[in-house]
Amino acid sequence: LLGNDSLARKAICIQSRLFIPRKGVYKGMLMKKKIESGAKILLPESMKKIPASTESDVSDKGCLLVTLAGVDPSSNNEYLGRLPFIDPNAEKKLPKSFRPKKLGNMLLRLFKSLQVPDDVIKNYAKMSCGNVCEKGVPSIRHAYLRGVADPTGNIPANSVFITGISNSDHFPSTIFITRPPCIKTSDGLTIKVVTKKPASMRDEDYSWLNTLPFGAVIFGFPESGYKPIPELIANGDLDGDRYFILWEKTIMNHIEARLVENVPLQNESDERFTTGDDVNEDNNSLKETWFENAQQFMVDPSFIGMNKLIGKLYGLSGKAADSDTDNFMRNEDAEAYADAYYQALENQKHGTQVQLRRSLWGAVPKTLHKHLTDA
Repeated sequence: LLGNDSLARKAICIQSRLFIPRKGVYKGMLMKKKIESGAKILLPESMKKIPASTESDVSDKGCLLVTLAGVDPSSNNEYLGRLPFIDPNAEKKLPKSFRPKKLGNMLLRLFKSLQVPDDVIKNYAKMSCGNVCEKGVPSIRHAYLRGVADPTGNIPANSVFITGISNSDHFPSTIFITRPPCIKTSDGLTIKVVTKKPASMRDEDYSWLNTLPFGAVIFGFPESGYKPIPELIANGDLDGDRYFILWEKTIMNHIEARLVENVPLQNESDERFTTGDDVNEDNNSLKETWFENAQQFMVDPSFIGMNKLIGKLYGLSGKAADSDTDNFMRNEDAEAYADAYYQALENQKHGTQVQLRRSLWGAVPKTLHKHLTDA
């Protein structure tokens, strides 16, 4: 699929867009999987975003789009995978010139909201962006990994498998996880990590998982009747999101983030998200006018206004948090602006209403009020 070159051989997953008139339009991550026979590319219904064409004479051919940035592991994670704490037997050593990116202000603020002391945050932020190894001891214990679904179907619910952790005996059984953007305290969680073969998993499947390079976080499927894990992490999904994980002891010793656990489904839309049945084949309006609607949406001047609203709501949330030294990001107004911010992001993809208490509208420019509804 990727040409069978070095990039293809080390790939864990690819972010793809498939246009197949006889089947529909698919969007999401194609995860490497052991397939002994049958089709080599499996398209789950959860990836289908638009139904098949209703025309009788459509082409049998399809088009697959893959961007270089959508192939994992990323170059940064390929380097991190050489760290002694990740793979003590790595064939290639980390270049002395390598410097990881600084932790962003958004994450530092999230740590603070989760009761991590300022001095601990600052010390790790400084340590993790300097020399990666000092006297052979790695000083970076975080990464941004692509989220993918379990190809074995046997990773326990509410757990993840981190690819490439060859030193799994010494890797913690619980880590911190979130998904940027993350401007609410509830966006930061802790989650269990599979470091030993689950009882329900075949030996060959577990051995195969351990051959994958560092660069992906594999989510176990939820138990029946419960929400999928990615949805609980800053309303994430597995369409290409990268998840931030951290296992630094000095931060984990202080962080007050709840452990991922079962959360019941609330309605039918949640059920469709879980099963992947998120395309209604009987929705005639989608079949007949979806393309025209998409074109109209992209040229609508209000789309530009929505971008401005997103930036404004983000700033207002931070400002409200900073003004409350006691509650910080748990401040009621900060959370209200944050909720509206996330809704504005979803509006660009799904047309979600942006709800905000009318008492807070005064901080938003009047020209943007047309995008708001009263919460």
